[in-house]
Amino acid sequence: MTTRVHRRLPLVLGITGLVLMLTGCRPYKQDAISLLSDALTSYTWSASDKQHIKKSISRIGDALESENWIDNTHLTSDGGKTVFKTDAKAVIELQKVNAGSLTVINDAIADLTQGDLGVAGTLVQDAENTPTANAAEVALAETAWENAFTAFGASDNLGVLYYSEQAWQHAWNALH
Repeated sequence: MTTRVHRRLPLVLGITGLVLMLTGCRPYKQDAISLLSDALTSYTWSASDKQHIKKSISRIGDALESENWIDNTHLTSDGGKTVFKTDAKAVIELQKVNAGSLTVINDAIADLTQGDLGVAGTLVQDAENTPTANAAEVALAETAWENAFTAFGASDNLGVLYYSEQAWQHAWNALH
C-alpha cells in the first residue's frame, strides 16, 4: 500500500486569503467588473484605453457565465478550459491601458489573479484531501500551484494565470 504525504499548500494569502476562502473566487471577478465599470465613468480615459477596459469587462463577463461554474470556488470541466484563458485575455487588455488611474487597473488585475489562484488552490486541496486521487497528478498540481503562488508574489500576472490553469488541470485530472 502506498502512502501519500499530504502537504498543506500556503493558500492563505494573509487577510486577502481569508476573504477568498470565505467568499469564494467568483466574487473577485465580479469585483473586477465593478472596479472597471466605475472607473470608466470616474476617470478620463483615451478612446483606446476605454476600448481596452470595455474589452476586458466583456471577457471577465464571459468568464463569469454560469455554465463555467459549479459554485463560487469550483469550475466545471469546460469552465476550467475557458476561464483561465479568458482571464488572461482580460489581463492583456488591461496591461495595454496607459493613462487614467492605473491603480484601479492594477486592482482589477489583482482581483483576477487572486480569484484564479484561489480557484486552482481550492481544487488542489480537494485533490490532496481525496484518498482516491491520482497521486502523480496531485504532485503535478501542487508544483504548478506553488509556481502560481510564486508568480503572484513576483507580480507576474500572466504567470499566475498560466500556472493556476496548470494546477487546476492537474488537480481535475487527479480527481476524474
